[in-house]
Amino acid sequence: SLDGNRLVVGADGGDGVSDSDLAVGEVYLFSFSDNVFSSAVVEGIIGAGYLGTKDLDLSAELSDDDRLGSSVSLDGNRLAIGATQDDGLSLGAANYGAVYLLSFSDSLFSDPTLEAVIGSGKTDTKDLDLATTLDAGDFFGSSVSLDGTRLVVGALGDDGAIDSNNGSGAVYL
Repeated sequence: SLDGNRLVVGADGGDGVSDSDLAVGEVYLFSFSDNVFSSAVVEGIIGAGYLGTKDLDLSAELSDDDRLGSSVSLDGNRLAIGATQDDGLSLGAANYGAVYLLSFSDSLFSDPTLEAVIGSGKTDTKDLDLATTLDAGDFFGSSVSLDGTRLVVGALGDDGAIDSNNGSGAVYL
């Protein structure tokens, strides 16, 4: 996802800083000195175990095979990240999916903060729990698009309102 001279790239197969978190996923934050991609700089990394100045460690939120970075959308100082194989808090069934919502204090990716998570069993203060909506294999977060106060999320494997259309997919607004 590109916004001006900033680029966010998901690496959903990333194994975390120690390469020991199998396919937990990660997201790379880049900036350029101008709008023609000069002087690329890796500003930070979001994922398991990253502790640099502009990094964000999500080890407490993620588990193996969550696939953080399956999709990304940057809008100003806010970022939506899909994790299509996030199992929610139950970890009993696979691949519900989730979307992680982050903010930064400025356009240089400073002070990354996890603001909320949308997914099955997500119950912190600003989270949105979709436990009654999402099922195993929905892959919620397969696509994300953030624009101002609006978020659109794709669920590639959703089976429809009454689970009768196997893998037909859905779009959440």
